[in-house]
Amino acid sequence: ATGSPTSYSATGLPPGLALNPLTGAISGTPTRAGTSLVILGATNSAGSATGLLTLVVTPVSSIVNVSARMNITTTESTLTVGFVISGNGPKTVLIRGVGPTLALFGVTGVLADPTLRLDGPNGVLIAQNDNWESTTIAGGAATIASATASVGAFALSPASRDAVLLQSLNPGTYTVQIGGGTGVVLVEAYDAGGEGGARLVNVSARTRA
Repeated sequence: ATGSPTSYSATGLPPGLALNPLTGAISGTPTRAGTSLVILGATNSAGSATGLLTLVVTPVSSIVNVSARMNITTTESTLTVGFVISGNGPKTVLIRGVGPTLALFGVTGVLADPTLRLDGPNGVLIAQNDNWESTTIAGGAATIASATASVGAFALSPASRDAVLLQSLNPGTYTVQIGGGTGVVLVEAYDAGGEGGARLVNVSARTRA
């Protein structure tokens, strides 16, 4: 708007978007697809004016969570999960190897002490974890618990030996291996946010039956 407005207004913005009344900037992340007719207003000492803005929000398909469960029957067996990140900018991924906490859901014969290993492109080791509360990331276990709640995952038992990784990853191909003995284990990968439109585009799981 011209004329150096002193305030702005907007009526009919789609859910998830908000207007800064001082700068006129519309920001946020739309939560519903569709077309919205937005009435914009600008005011200065000379008066007010309005204009019509058509906003079209198109859905983008993305993977927000994937999980695979198996019963590791020999110490030589492992469950390998692969995933691909596409787009620009880093993507934060929450990866969990859940064994002990599964017992709270009535699962028997769980893997008592799962381990996680994350490899990047060309098989380069990026990170590994044994017990989730021993994480070395900033904020420690509290950061893991916060990320767990933000993606809607069930909470892990305090002092359990479940394994967790919370990593910011660039676009590329990654693999996760879970081991640590024998028993039933659940491996999960969650989209925990990021920048630049990066997203999970492919997930696979491999084991030996």
